[in-house]
Parts: sequence; C-alpha cells; structure tokens
Amino acid sequence: MRFLQIILIAFVVASAASAAEPAGPERYVVKKDSAAYRHALHEAQIMASRGRVYHALGCAKGARYSGVGMSYSDKPRHCYLKMPTSRLIARAYVRTKSGATYWSAHYR
Repeated sequence: MRFLQIILIAFVVASAASAAEPAGPERYVVKKDSAAYRHALHEAQIMASRGRVYHALGCAKGARYSGVGMSYSDKPRHCYLKMPTSRLIARAYVRTKSGATYWSAHYR
C-alpha cells in the first residue's frame, strides 16, 4: 500500500511540473539579459516581416556571437546552435501565419 502511495505522489508531482513547463517554441526562449532579449525579439520580427534569414541587427550589446535561423518546427534552428547553453543570454522567436518560426539568439 505504501508503495502505491509513493507512486501516486510521484505521478502528481511529475504532472504538476510538466503542466508548469511552457509548450511549443516558448520553452526555448531565454531571457538572461533583458536588453539582449529585446534585441533578439526585434531582430526576429524584422526577419519574419521580410521573410528572409539574415543578421539584420548584428550582436546585441554585451554579446560576442549571434545566430539567426528559420524552422517549421518548435525547435530552434540558428547559427551557433552547438555553442554551450551556459553562454546563451537571449533567444527569441516570431512565428508567422504560414507556420515559419524565425529565431534570433545571442551568446557571451
């Protein structure tokens, strides 16, 4: 009986944790530096409005590297994706009506 109670508690805790986690591309958003995040969001908005991937604004202040990209999935796809996440200070996305997701990421 005690074993079943433990399993039930573990299930409830896991369900609560997964419910609190955002779904879709929102789970990949990073806002360690608010100014860099605003810069990344603005850059993603520019790319989405023009329908092409390019470094519209360059690196955010305080960042040494930036990556941009586009995907049709919820996962990010941008330059420097292999860089350690510990160096990631901002990542933003904009989704268009066609389902394309434009990404902008900035690293220290």
